[in-house]
Amino acid sequence: MRGIFGGLAQTIKGFLRKPITRLYPYEKAPLEARFMGAPSLLWDDKVDEIVCVACNICARSCPDDCITLTGDKYTDGKTNKKNIVRDYWIDLGRCSYCGICVEVCPFDANEMSPHFELTTYERSTLVYDKDQLVNIGRGVTRRTGKPEPTSPLPGILDPSTYR
Repeated sequence: MRGIFGGLAQTIKGFLRKPITRLYPYEKAPLEARFMGAPSLLWDDKVDEIVCVACNICARSCPDDCITLTGDKYTDGKTNKKNIVRDYWIDLGRCSYCGICVEVCPFDANEMSPHFELTTYERSTLVYDKDQLVNIGRGVTRRTGKPEPTSPLPGILDPSTYR
């Protein structure tokens, strides 16, 4: 009997509580800071060009083999780059959003964006080119190097505490 009354009490609490339903296309849920959506290319507004130098490290390290890129010799005198990306494609239908391409990039030229709405009727529309990747990367903050390791407890990584 106690189980029946407990279940009835939970049902009554559910009826009295305010619903938390969102109307998805119109009301979007807030994304967490660590959310990893589609990879994107970053644009350098200071020199008005793409950050990528076509080093091909991201394509070689991709476990899904979904990144393809080509590069050209850099002829503008805005920066000291030797190469610049000409064509860059990512097949987001094959991408597993692991973030390895972002982690291995020595120039911090790509970043995981909050872009996740990829519903389509044709698989070929999931192949994003350089311009589309730059557009979804607008507003994404560029990483400033790798984060320093931190300890949850003060003094754990301090060598003076082990004397």
